[in-house]
Formats: sequence, structure tokens, C-alpha cells
Amino acid sequence: MPEVSVSILSLSTFMVREELGKLGDDVTTIHYDIMDGHFVKNIELGFSFLKEVSSCAGRPVECHLMVERPEDWVDRVADSGARTFFFHHEAVCDRDALISRIRGRGMRVGVALSPGTDTQEVRPYLGLIDSVLVMTVLPGFGGQVMIRDCLKKIPELREDNRNIEVCIDGGVSEKNIRDVQEFGPDIVVVGSFFWKSTDRSEIVKRLRGRESRAR
Repeated sequence: MPEVSVSILSLSTFMVREELGKLGDDVTTIHYDIMDGHFVKNIELGFSFLKEVSSCAGRPVECHLMVERPEDWVDRVADSGARTFFFHHEAVCDRDALISRIRGRGMRVGVALSPGTDTQEVRPYLGLIDSVLVMTVLPGFGGQVMIRDCLKKIPELREDNRNIEVCIDGGVSEKNIRDVQEFGPDIVVVGSFFWKSTDRSEIVKRLRGRESRAR
């Protein structure tokens, strides 16, 4: 049964504190995106806001860095209270040094895979990290349509390391809940679909494979 992580990328900053206060206990983590305008075209920095989110979320915050030179961002993310630091495999030169630095600041280590990145590329260091974030859309913008073939990376990663935590991020919607359930990620990141719903608790139940009997 997957856990549900809620992305706040599509929320207005003025609404975040109020909306976080409404979340039920079945939402286990908050997903926070940081973008530098170089690795992806969009820009979303907000470390003071990340610190505020971490202080009021009532649950761990996972930080997804869509940036060049993620090693330059470790201290700011750690100081802002995030539990997990997801860096993009495609953006790293000295992987071992980055992993060591993240661990040295007391954070969990995660690697994010863009849709075009093969799981073979991270196989050598799966044993050194805690989590893999499989991007099921192109990184940088919310509200995109899921690239279903990316879900096939979930069993591929588990073939190499049964204990690795596998998350998916991007394009989760009414149309693909069944696909998500079929491939069984450990964590599902959901954003626009969740916030636009009139029954958010039902969305979480369905993502976790507990659909109501009325359906």
C-alpha cells in the first residue's frame, strides 16, 4: 500500500499554511520543489518559504532539487528543515561527495530520474541512497499528462535492490490511478489532481488501493 506525498507546487503561497492545516494523517509527507531556471526553465527557490512549510507541515518535507550543481544547495535545504534531499542524476558530477555531504547534514538521500534516464544509470549506487524519485512527466512544471511508460522503471529498480524506496512524481490523475496501483510504488506524489478535488480523502484512499465500495 503506497504512501501519499502532496506536492505544493500548484498552490499559491498565501494558501499553503491553511491548506496544510486541512490535511489528514493519511498524507504522510510534503513534496517541495526547488528549480533554478537552468536545469529546468522554471524558477522556484523560496528557502524561507521552505523553512515555513517545514515548521507548519506536521509531517516530513521531501525536497526535490531541479537544479544544476545540487552540491551548492545542500546546506540551505538542510537548514530549512527538509528530511530528504532529492538530486537529479543528470545534474551530478561528483556523486559520492554529494551523497556524503547530504548524509553529513542529517538528511536522507534520494535521486530523481527524468523520463529519458534509464534505470541502468543509477544501478551502481542504489545501495548508497534511500530513495529513487521516478519522474513520470518532464521536470519543471505541474499539471502535465503522465508518461505511462515511466512506471516500468519501478520493477526495474526493484530487480536491482528490493529494499530501495521507489516514488513516482508527475501527472497522477483520475485516468491513471489503476496504472499506479498496478505498478505499486512506495510513495505517490500528487499535486494538481489532489488540490482540485472536492473529496481529497477519497483521492488518498484510492491512491492507496482502498477505493470506496460505492465506486
